[in-house]
Amino acid sequence: MAAVDAQAKLARQLDGTIDGLRAVQIAGSDAGVEAGVLNKAMEKLTSRLGEAMEGTGEAAKALEMLGLNAETLAGMDIDDRIAAIADRMKEMNLSAAEAGNALRDLGIRNGEIINLMRQGGDAISAAKDELRAFG
Repeated sequence: MAAVDAQAKLARQLDGTIDGLRAVQIAGSDAGVEAGVLNKAMEKLTSRLGEAMEGTGEAAKALEMLGLNAETLAGMDIDDRIAAIADRMKEMNLSAAEAGNALRDLGIRNGEIINLMRQGGDAISAAKDELRAFG
């Protein structure tokens, strides 16, 4: 029960749903990212999106470079938000260094996340499908 409560609180903090959070966690795990590392990255991203919506901070520059809109991303569930960023990085064929720089500007400083993001949103979509299939 404590684990479910912690997941629900984190999902609310990220302006997402528990299913969205779990989809990202599953995809992250499959990419070799520890849950705690991934959760912290999502928290930082959410914070940086708030700054970017005000037109300030490094995240605003990163989103502009990626061709993404902070308000649009902030309105998405966490899995869709991460997938949109990952899809854009994949579409732009960013190198590991370029992806790392963009993620750093978005508040994500852990290199493990690069592997997840470079897969594109398909990995997150597959995890979401897995959640639906198994409940």
